[in-house]
Amino acid sequence: MAKRLNPVEFVIFGLVAAGFGLSGYRLLNEGDSLQLGQSALLTPMSSSPISENRAPASAPLFSQIAFDCGSKRELSVSASKVRINGPLCGLQGQDPTAPSKAVIVNSTNHFSATVFTDSKKGQFSTDYIPLSPEKNTIQIEFSYENGKSVLHELTLIKN
Repeated sequence: MAKRLNPVEFVIFGLVAAGFGLSGYRLLNEGDSLQLGQSALLTPMSSSPISENRAPASAPLFSQIAFDCGSKRELSVSASKVRINGPLCGLQGQDPTAPSKAVIVNSTNHFSATVFTDSKKGQFSTDYIPLSPEKNTIQIEFSYENGKSVLHELTLIKN
């Protein structure tokens, strides 16, 4: 059984071969007409990244804030997410014990942070807390087994 040549396949193969042949011819004979610098796509980039009132997006994504159990505080930050760390509040002059409840919430966007406590060092740290544009109110609350509860508020203004 001899396989017959389909005329449609033969025409398609001929057109594809002619296209490749034409592309090769142009590449070899007309390649000199493309000179660097004439095309806007091939112009070298400026060495200065700042142009026409534009600045690079260099605001940090993450930042850390050292909390000190002080009174109401207000800080400016440029980061999109912050990690808060500091001492376990309400333990001054006492043996450090882990709080029975540690809650840190960004009441602006209702994000509840995960709080990591180290009772031996009397310290805490959070995961990264996302900030909303402009003013963020962070409520920090530690509750202990003896019934003592300590509440602090930290205001972060995102630039």
